Amino acid sequence: MFGRLHLLHHPAEHLPFPEGAFDLVCCLEALEFMVRPRAVVAELVRVTRPGGWLLLTNRLGTDARLMPGKAWSLEQAQQIYQEEFGLLEVEVQRWQVDYSLIWARKPGESLPTRSRPLEEVWCCPRCGKTALLRVAGAYRCTACEARVPVGADEIIEALSAL
Repeated sequence: MFGRLHLLHHPAEHLPFPEGAFDLVCCLEALEFMVRPRAVVAELVRVTRPGGWLLLTNRLGTDARLMPGKAWSLEQAQQIYQEEFGLLEVEVQRWQVDYSLIWARKPGESLPTRSRPLEEVWCCPRCGKTALLRVAGAYRCTACEARVPVGADEIIEALSAL
C-alpha cells in the first residue's frame, strides 16, 4: 500500500468490487490494450455508482489503426458510450497527441460513496464476500479462508487466489 493507494493485479473484465462502489472510475491509456474492451467498459460502468462519473481515454492517430475493434474514432466512442452503455453527458476533450479524454456520467442518482478502506469495498476473488483482512504478507478472507498474497512491491496478487 502506498498511503491510501492500493495496486491490485486482477482481470479488468471482472472487477472484485460491488456494483456502484465508486463515485469516479478512471481507465487511462489502457482500453485499447484489453482483449475485450467493451467487457471492461461494462465492468467500469457496473462499479460506478448511479450519478457517478467515468473518465476514459480514447486512442487517436495512426496507432489506433493497428488496434482494429479496440480503438474507436471519437464519433464511435461517443456512440458506444451513449447507446451501448447508456451513459449521459458524454464529453470528449483533446488530451495528448495520441489520446482524447472522455468524461461520462452514469444515469441515476445516489449519495456519494466517499473514500473508504479497501477492505470495505474489495470482494474476495474466490467467494465474492467483502470479508478480507490484512495479515502478514497477504489478505485473508474470513468467509472462505482464501489467501491473497501481497508482493514485496506491495502489489496485491488477486489472480493467485482465483
